[in-house]
Amino acid sequence: METILFSKTDKIKIVTFAAVAFGLPWLLLPQIRVEGILAYNIPAPYMMILPTFGIILGRIICERKIHGWFHWIYTIAFIESTAVMVLCAAKVITGKAADDMLTVSSMALSIVLLLGMMIDGQELYPFKDLKKAIGIHIMFVAIAQISNLPQLIHAGALRTADEIVSYLLFAPIDIFVVQSIYFFGEEYAWRGCLQGRLQNIFGKRMGVILLGIIWELWHMPLWFQISEPGQGKLIVLLVLMRMPYEDGHI
Repeated sequence: METILFSKTDKIKIVTFAAVAFGLPWLLLPQIRVEGILAYNIPAPYMMILPTFGIILGRIICERKIHGWFHWIYTIAFIESTAVMVLCAAKVITGKAADDMLTVSSMALSIVLLLGMMIDGQELYPFKDLKKAIGIHIMFVAIAQISNLPQLIHAGALRTADEIVSYLLFAPIDIFVVQSIYFFGEEYAWRGCLQGRLQNIFGKRMGVILLGIIWELWHMPLWFQISEPGQGKLIVLLVLMRMPYEDGHI
């Protein structure tokens, strides 16, 4: 008997995910004409919610309903951020206004998301493996300092210690309180949904390798948004930050 890897429902979900996560960035990002750091700050956060919403939209189409508070949060995030992107692309609002809107909405939705995960206490509970999370965070901070290494060398021991302590203490607050809507927007889709399916089909190690390739190709629209040399370094740094966490799951 022939083995069916993907049912009709699976195919609908895959096409929906691809259209949202990969299609929308190529459709909207080339229309965003802003300079400086805003060329990264505006499209990158928007892209980060698309993978999870692509998963959610596929389920909505197939099952004709929204499942729970988590799906509602990302549906709201998608509608709000897409509206901001369209207005920015049409030059109805400035890049600075779009950045401010996305920042305010991300903070509000991130707080709701964090509270929901803590109250729910199930799969998405953020403190299930605190020791491992602390270890990953310390590695994250160490890798983050690579981009600042020349400045830190000339800054002296006191300034360097202050910089590292600031990252250790305040980065988690920024991630959970301000940007968790974005980080979970990636992790829920890539690691929570796609990684398991790829590993079931191709094996544990090859599944993670394929996931890494797909994940990096997903970033391609951002490559064309880079307008300053420092932003290219930022893209490389983000990839390096991802590596320790990926290695822990191979």
